[in-house]
Amino acid sequence: MINVNKIPGKCDVCNSDCDDLTIAELPGTPLHVAYCAPCIAANAHPFDLLVLQVAMCGGADAVLENVSVDYIPLIHDTLDHLGRSLQEFEEAVNHCKQHLQTELAKDKANVDNDNTTSTGDAPGSTQSGHAAAVASEVQD
Repeated sequence: MINVNKIPGKCDVCNSDCDDLTIAELPGTPLHVAYCAPCIAANAHPFDLLVLQVAMCGGADAVLENVSVDYIPLIHDTLDHLGRSLQEFEEAVNHCKQHLQTELAKDKANVDNDNTTSTGDAPGSTQSGHAAAVASEVQD
């Protein structure tokens, strides 16, 4: 972790109030997180963000294939520090993965609908809604 600065506030990992938080990047993301000294020492990171990262990598079953082997101890260190179980983590990952798949299916359906609905544009045009807005932004 790269120390950006030390400030008072609430730790993003354990939610404890602290006078000396370290703001650093969460490994593997462009996100900055506030860490208290005990969480840094424990190599602990925000539970929900780890759940999201693993879900996006394909879920708990696929994590060894899709993430760095250095990431596995980070998960275990976080769970140990926060007193959470691997089963709880896997259940959260599976729930998150299902939610992501549902939202992706909705987005795909919306895009498919956009591609089949004419808005009165030029003959043969199938742009509507969000797709048309994106297309106009790209053209500008």
